[in-house]
Amino acid sequence: MNFDLQITAGRGPRECAYVVARLLQVLLKEADAAGLKCTVLSSIPLAGDGPAAMLSAVVRLTGDQAAPFAATWLGTVQWVGQSPYRPTHKRKNWFVSVSEVDTRVAEGKLTAAAKFESMRASGPGGQNVNKTNSAVRAVDPKSGIVVTARETRSQTQNRKVAVSKLKQRLAEQAASENMATEKSRWDNHQGVVRGNASRVFRGDNFVRG
Repeated sequence: MNFDLQITAGRGPRECAYVVARLLQVLLKEADAAGLKCTVLSSIPLAGDGPAAMLSAVVRLTGDQAAPFAATWLGTVQWVGQSPYRPTHKRKNWFVSVSEVDTRVAEGKLTAAAKFESMRASGPGGQNVNKTNSAVRAVDPKSGIVVTARETRSQTQNRKVAVSKLKQRLAEQAASENMATEKSRWDNHQGVVRGNASRVFRGDNFVRG
């Protein structure tokens, strides 16, 4: 079982990005101790002087207990500590967000299981077209997309046209799904809710409590 998480600083200051980088290491260690595989799928580092910082990171937890483990992280995470970039800064509470994300990338590829069905052609083309089953209906079982090709009198050529139409429709669907996924990640990145923290860490060693 896989479970994908995003840790994000949202619109918070650099200190929040610092918290993301540190929490990523805590998460990796906890996952390993729980017998889970934790893979970093992507991360967005924040350039600049001082300790490493990340705007966001996406990880994949793999294992039978991935979901219940991830549930203990979901929500707002608070770090209580002194800014490593502004030692005299009065603020001591910094918040980041941990949320589930869908990282499946839609590729828009035609599956080998696409089904084809011959059908009687209609429309322009004369009697030769209408008397033969030259038209082709193609179905991609995975997506349920159906297309019809009757552009030529050749069933072979119409089959090629149908494949091209399917690929185009699948590509359009993939683009739409990918845009939705990116919007979801951006929405997560935008909205970090302060307060009601699901976890609280304190000090430079990020001790939980």
